[in-house]
Amino acid sequence: MSKHSIQIGTSMNKSPEEVIAFLADVRNRQKYQQSLAAVEDIQGEPTAVGSSWKWKWEFAGHPLEGTAECVEYTAGQKYAFVTEGGIASRFEYQATPDGKGTNLTIRVEFEIPAALASAAKPEEL
Repeated sequence: MSKHSIQIGTSMNKSPEEVIAFLADVRNRQKYQQSLAAVEDIQGEPTAVGSSWKWKWEFAGHPLEGTAECVEYTAGQKYAFVTEGGIASRFEYQATPDGKGTNLTIRVEFEIPAALASAAKPEEL
C-alpha cells in the first residue's frame, strides 16, 4: 500500500455551522466529490459518531467500494470520517470563523492499494 496525506484550506462566505453541517451530511457528498459514484445504506444520523454508509468511488478508471463511519463531529467546528474497503482513508474538516465567514481546512490521509498505486497520482483523487 502507498500512504499519502493531503491538506488544503479555503475560505467561504458561510458560517462555520453551515459549512460543517453541509459537509457532515453524506447525502451532499456527491455535490462536491465528483469521483464519488454512490452513497448508499446510510445507517444513523449523518452527524452522529458511529453513523455509517456504503460508498462507491471511481479512481483512475477503477471502480472501488467500501464502508465509511463518522468518527468525530463538533457542530460548527470539526467533522471526520474513516473509510475501509477499496481505499482506507481518514477525512477531517476543521472550520474556524474568520470574521466574514469561515476558514476551512481539509486533511485527508489515505492508502492506495498497490495494484492502483501506479494508475494515478494522489492529487487525482
